[in-house]
Amino acid sequence: MNKLDRWLLKRICKKLVIQGSEHKSRIAQYYKIMADAARQEFTEDNEPTLKHFLTECYEGALEESQDEMAWGQSYDRLKKAYLEKKRKREIT
Repeated sequence: MNKLDRWLLKRICKKLVIQGSEHKSRIAQYYKIMADAARQEFTEDNEPTLKHFLTECYEGALEESQDEMAWGQSYDRLKKAYLEKKRKREIT
């Protein structure tokens, strides 16, 4: 995926997940579009195989996202601790 495709997809996804009365159906529509595109691309796969593949991709993406979040949280904690230590040095 090139940078433009990724940028467009991220913008579309941000609009889909905005909380509201319809966010669940918008997210479901997105998954349906993804599944339909995969079904058209991987015509030799049967439905259970394709469903398993898409589930694996989804779970892998969640794990990567959680790893990035954990790294970001760790970084934030380290930064906060560093700034507090620095502030204490300035006071004394």
